[in-house]
This record gives sequence, C-alpha cells and structure tokens, in this order.
Amino acid sequence: MQEEKKEELTFTLKNAKVNIFAWKAHILCFIHQDHARVDAIDILKDGETVFVQNWAMKYLPRKYRESQTNWFGKRGILWHITVAFRKFEGQLELLTFAHIFRSCNQDSSAVVVAVMEDVICQLKIVMTNLTRVFYRQDNAGCNHCGATIVCASRKGSRNGVQVERLDFSDAQGGKGACDRKAATIKAHMHVFLNAGHDIDSADQMYDAMTSDGGVPSLSVTLCESVSIQSSVNCKIEGVSLISNIKYSSEGIRVWRAFNIDPGRLIRPQRVPVSLPQLPSLLVLKGSSFSAIKGRVSSYS
Repeated sequence: MQEEKKEELTFTLKNAKVNIFAWKAHILCFIHQDHARVDAIDILKDGETVFVQNWAMKYLPRKYRESQTNWFGKRGILWHITVAFRKFEGQLELLTFAHIFRSCNQDSSAVVVAVMEDVICQLKIVMTNLTRVFYRQDNAGCNHCGATIVCASRKGSRNGVQVERLDFSDAQGGKGACDRKAATIKAHMHVFLNAGHDIDSADQMYDAMTSDGGVPSLSVTLCESVSIQSSVNCKIEGVSLISNIKYSSEGIRVWRAFNIDPGRLIRPQRVPVSLPQLPSLLVLKGSSFSAIKGRVSSYS
C-alpha cells in the first residue's frame, strides 16, 4: 500500500514539475511576443497605425422582458472588433471599428480579409494621409492561415496602403484592447436594453450601439457577409509555426518568434495562390465615429 502511494505521489510530482515549466515558458513567450506590439506603437509616425483585431464573444440576444423559456436555445450574433492605434500631435489615440454580421462563417478567412480592407477604407476617410499599417491578431484558424497572410498585403496595396507587418499574439495575450472596448460597448448596449428595447437581431444590435449618440470613437458597420463565395486557397509551408511576418519587395520574411535571428524569406514564386477575386464585405449600413465626450468631474 505504501509503495503504491509513493508511486502515485511521484507521478503527481513529475507532472506538476512539467506543467510548471510549461507555464513559465508560456509567460516568457507571451511577454516576448508582446514586444512586437510595443515596438510597432513606439515607431508610429504620422500617417501610420497599428490594428489589433479579434472576433468578440458572440452576443446572446436579449429582450427587455423575457420569460425563462425564451432564454434557452439562443444563437449568438457574430461581431468583430478592430482597434486602431495612431499618434496625433505626439499623443496616442484609439479608434474602434465594430462589424456586426447577420450571417457568416466565423472560421472563414475570407471574412477576416474583407474586414481588414473595410477597416482601411473607413480609416482613410479620417486619416487621409494613411500610408502604412501594422496588424496584430490572435492564433484563430481564420487569422493564422496562408490566405490571410498573403491577402493582407494585396488588400493594402489595392487601397494605396503599405502593410508593414502582421504579428500573431501568443495564447491568451494581445487582445486586451479589443476586450476593453467590447466591455464598454456591452455596457452601452445594456443601457439601451434597460430603456425598454430588445436586442434580438443584428439590426437591433446595430441600433443599440448607435443609440444615444453612440460609443465615443466607435464606428459601427452592419454586414451581410462577403460578396463572393469562392474560397481563397493559399498554402504556406509551416504556417502554424509562424508568429511574425514582414512584407517587402523581395517577398515575405517570417519568424517563429519576434526578432529572433534574421528570419526566413519566402519569395512570391514559392507561395501558390489561387485568388479568383479578393473578397469584400456586403455592407448594409454604417455609422461614422461618435464624438468623444468630455469627462465631467464630480468635484466643483
């Protein structure tokens, strides 16, 4: 009996040791990979911006007065958040883009590519001198794939913007800007709900976000889906191991970790691409950026 207990404790101890080292390695990778975001923001100049993109958690439809039976069997509403960092007169400013979808496939890389282009088009209205952008996304399959990596640069070139880098954050890190803005948007929607309205569809969700003047520095777009159904086929060898991408005239230079060794250059002829037509969003309606309201101090 004592021998069995000893073997059990030894096994538990070995597993705990392995898990602790894995946890420490994850923290180290997360901090190191976050340097890509900090570095991009530090070198920002006039006419440049950093985009942090993420699929927000599906919003569960709600009614102002709802029975318990209506709570079950709900289907969440898809929405995507993009936070843009820019420097204006030496100060860091944030602009947020929210895309609400009536229907789409969340795993589709075509949707992500279409959103990337729509964000650039909207931002160019505000920043007419926009020339260079940096992207930061998580490791979701629709982001971390060859189609997104290749199409990101082509979408930028089509709109007169140079895509400098595309960085992928480590697991559970790098999406803080999107999560913080999503919390603010949900609080604004909750006020709309408490005023006696329902948020039971994508259209009502759009109305909730734009109600009462909207959320400061937020642009809301209601979309149907992408304009084409053809798939975007592009395969890059070892794409799951790539964490950072830099675009240049020579091709695509990739790294497994940010700024470690010179990286590996992938020339254009080594990337098999099948792009019958670049996807774009079917936009139903959209709102411009809401004005930023001044804070009112409680002290006289």
